[in-house]
Amino acid sequence: MTTTTDAETELGCEAPWEPGPARVRPGVRVTGALLDARGAVSAAAGVSTAALSNTDLTTAAHEITALESQVAAYKLAVLAEARDRGQHGPVGEEADTDPAAWLGKLTGDPTEVLRGGLWIARLLQEKYHHTRRALEAGTLRLSQAKVLVRAAERAPKTLTRDQIASAEESLVLTATGESSPTNAKGRPMTAARLRDEARRVYANMLPSKAEADQAEGDDTAAEEHDAHRECYLSLNDRGDGTFRGTFVIPTLHGRILQAALEKLTAPRRHTRDTDGTPLTDESAQHGTSYGEKIGAGFCELIEHLPTQGFDHGNTIGLLITAALDKIAAGVGTGTLATGEAISIRSIRRLACNAGHLPVVLGGDSMPLDVGKSRRKFTRHQGCALNTLHDTCGIAGCERPFAWCELHHLLEWSRGGPTDLRNALPLCGHHHRKAHDPAYEMRRHRGREYVLKKIRR
Repeated sequence: MTTTTDAETELGCEAPWEPGPARVRPGVRVTGALLDARGAVSAAAGVSTAALSNTDLTTAAHEITALESQVAAYKLAVLAEARDRGQHGPVGEEADTDPAAWLGKLTGDPTEVLRGGLWIARLLQEKYHHTRRALEAGTLRLSQAKVLVRAAERAPKTLTRDQIASAEESLVLTATGESSPTNAKGRPMTAARLRDEARRVYANMLPSKAEADQAEGDDTAAEEHDAHRECYLSLNDRGDGTFRGTFVIPTLHGRILQAALEKLTAPRRHTRDTDGTPLTDESAQHGTSYGEKIGAGFCELIEHLPTQGFDHGNTIGLLITAALDKIAAGVGTGTLATGEAISIRSIRRLACNAGHLPVVLGGDSMPLDVGKSRRKFTRHQGCALNTLHDTCGIAGCERPFAWCELHHLLEWSRGGPTDLRNALPLCGHHHRKAHDPAYEMRRHRGREYVLKKIRR
């Protein structure tokens, strides 16, 4: 029998000292936990899904999605730590000062994607704790977290940090389905719907409708600007006669591409003749999936790309609705037929020469114009302008005329005529900047212009 001495009692000991468990380095503990996690996933994957009941199948789908979120959160934390340390290896015998490039060599993920992850990781660690905790818990998806972070970063400047944090907390609950503005309580919100909801929430926190319209337009324009910065395309030869590609493009251009590809998915098997009588085209492929049809359409689009540039228009039209007062004031947003918001700035740019159809609304949301006015430069005007310009009309830009868009020097939306005196060829980059209120167009020399950033 063991007794406790007075000395041991004074030292606060209730029993003789015994050696404790050996300390394990945090790195070893984390590595072991990750290996255990992989083993658990492998064990689950070893069970045939055919053996699962409907309830188990639903639970499995839910838990896998939550696990993906938790893994994504930890990956972002590792990426943020690598950035903070200036991690640059070791990977083989090379060293990378860019943490995204370092991690890209380890994971095979595109560097552009990982670089965007660095930005998100830093903001989650420093500012948006509600979003980070929900992602770590597996209740929020990474796509939703990115939407919430970007929306908060573009919130109106007049809102306080506490107001933004309160809105962020509310939007997290909306995103996960715990609190929903609709009757879909308990159902997570898609990233696209969450983006629109976040824009509405922040705009409604402002005291007046005019300020809300201004904030909504600024937010949409900032989103479009960020989308252009995030554009990338990766093409890889798979060595088996095929290429694999991934890309990120703005929503507007995604809708234009989608509309073009869907027009190229013909012929459809079930169709109608000119009299409207149903018929079946037996030469059309039967049972082909939507993805396969779109893929075939994409190949056809590539085969028919012109080598000498494009006509100064666009045969792929999108319906764009906007209010006349917003177009005139240059604030707020319009709406694509598919429901996405588009900035007034982009509508003004597209109205120059693209084949998209603007529906201009007056008071009481009544249509005043559905593209009837001549706003698009004709092919003959383009040919005439080509005799004056060989390249983009911005001094020093060598983009050929055939690849330029025709710009109204005095915007069509502000009464600018569609004639040669008001026309200037601009490449895509300079056309976007010409409609950016941060820049102004100035005559340089002869028929050349320059874009100058407005100093405020």
